[in-house]
This record gives sequence, structure tokens and C-alpha cells, in this order.
Amino acid sequence: MEATLRWLAARTPSSLDVVRLWDGTPVPCGSSRQTAQRSDLFGWAGYGMDKSHQRLYWGVELMPVCAPDGLVTGFVMVNPKPVKERDAMRVMFALEKNRPEPGTTGV
Repeated sequence: MEATLRWLAARTPSSLDVVRLWDGTPVPCGSSRQTAQRSDLFGWAGYGMDKSHQRLYWGVELMPVCAPDGLVTGFVMVNPKPVKERDAMRVMFALEKNRPEPGTTGV
């Protein structure tokens, strides 16, 4: 999936835009404790707070980086409990393949 995303982004004109948008989105993976313990994501996913729905969830936080027209140019999935959005973006941009071009502005 990541290879396809990068192939598409490299061939789309909006990937040259110097503005990038990023935000976190909760991805619930289970709603019961037993499901969480049996899941292959156990130990990687965690409990987080979905502030828009005022509830706790068990799952991951998807952090996409997008061009203004919505083209996804990079993403990372993190455990929502120990990693906050700002720290997740630092982790994502530490990888050279996710780092935007010099001079890019992020909001």
C-alpha cells in the first residue's frame, strides 16, 4: 500500500505544492478487552481518547500528511497512548522517505 501511495504521489502535480496538511485520525480496532488481547495488534495498538466522539477506543492513530487537494504524500500509524500527535509527526519526518522537500510549510 505504501509503495502504491508513493508511486501515485510522485506522478501527481499537486505533490509539488509547498504546503502540507497533517492531522491525526483514530482507527478503532476492537471494542472489547478480549478482542484486544486476541488481536495481532496486541502490544502495538493501545487505548486512546477519541475527542470528537468523547469516548475511549482501542486501536491506532493514523497520521497522514496531505497536499492541499487531499493527495496523501506520507503517513504513519502509531499507538495513541504513549505517542502524541506532535511526537508522531517527528517520528514520521525522521524517516527520509516521509520528509517533505526543503521549504515546505506544514499546517
